[in-house]
Amino acid sequence: MPRRHHRRRGIGFSGRCGMDEDNSGPKILRRRAAISYVITALVVVATAADVVAESAYIYGWSDFWAWPVGDGFLVDQLFLSAAMVLFVSFILNSFWIYQAHRNMWVRSDEDMEVSPGWAIGWYAVPIANLFKPFQAMHELYRMSLQEDDTDAPPLLWAWWIPWLLSGFVSVGWDEEYTPFDIAAGMFTIASAICLMLIIRRVTKAQHAIPVAAVFD
Repeated sequence: MPRRHHRRRGIGFSGRCGMDEDNSGPKILRRRAAISYVITALVVVATAADVVAESAYIYGWSDFWAWPVGDGFLVDQLFLSAAMVLFVSFILNSFWIYQAHRNMWVRSDEDMEVSPGWAIGWYAVPIANLFKPFQAMHELYRMSLQEDDTDAPPLLWAWWIPWLLSGFVSVGWDEEYTPFDIAAGMFTIASAICLMLIIRRVTKAQHAIPVAAVFD
């Protein structure tokens, strides 16, 4: 969605003093980044525990585990826990994504193709959710770090490709746990770790942008 040319000197996010808003945006982003770090780290831990339990269940390592692994009870509980943590991470990370885009939507001299709302909304649109969220994150990353290179950096690909693969390999293979479930978990872990690095770099870059440079 092309952005409208309505930004003027002294106009902030909601009509208040532009300088105050430009100062508060990165501060809000840092608070939301801290929350994102915690929930995304929990995704890594919960998914890793699930992968270990699934591996023990599938490959018959139950002799080395408590009885619940053998009959699948513990595996089911860890799977549900990992899924719940992942769902919560969607919600909490969306606050960071929105704020990060909102900051650059107001502060950048360039026109942004993806609005803050659509940076989140594209995740819910079939087919488009295969590439539009990546486009939005690439635009955010490039403008936040003030990079001239239009090609996406390896870090973004290392986040997005495992995320897509985690969904593809875990869809409807079997009611029982399979090696595909293990692979999906490992892809999720890789994607989550890369997302944490992206959040750190973007948040740090936006906090370092001088407010005065926005209007010069």
